[in-house]
Amino acid sequence: MRAQLTLLLLALRTTATLSADCNVGPTFCLDTPGYRSALAQKKKSLLKEYPARLVAILDRADHCEACITRGPDAFNLLIQDSAGDIRIDGWDADNERIGARDLTSGHIKACRVIWSREAFDCTLHSPANKRPDWNSTLSLSTDMSVPCSNNP
Repeated sequence: MRAQLTLLLLALRTTATLSADCNVGPTFCLDTPGYRSALAQKKKSLLKEYPARLVAILDRADHCEACITRGPDAFNLLIQDSAGDIRIDGWDADNERIGARDLTSGHIKACRVIWSREAFDCTLHSPANKRPDWNSTLSLSTDMSVPCSNNP
């Protein structure tokens, strides 16, 4: 009984600490059970249609439930052509292979598979364009993407 009471008090203190440390709303708090559940569900759903190497991008996203639940349910291909113009196409293995080939041959400047163009800011203090992974040429948070591969 004493052990159960100790565990209950510890759980209440942890919840109170989370609440005190997070003043941006419960779905924006970092590393909560809601985040872990949302991440597991989103990854399970995405793995039905996309390779694991793409789904792993979600592990690099901010660790709040809002990031995962508000994030896309698909991956896209970002292509920067030789003139510097950017287009976004839906991802499929053939498009990625073609993009990787075109990048290698110099027909395009960039090819990335993206989950989200900009990183989500759970804390409301770290906008995407101020983070170290920001690529201003592509207007892209590179952590939310992977380079195109010849073997998707």
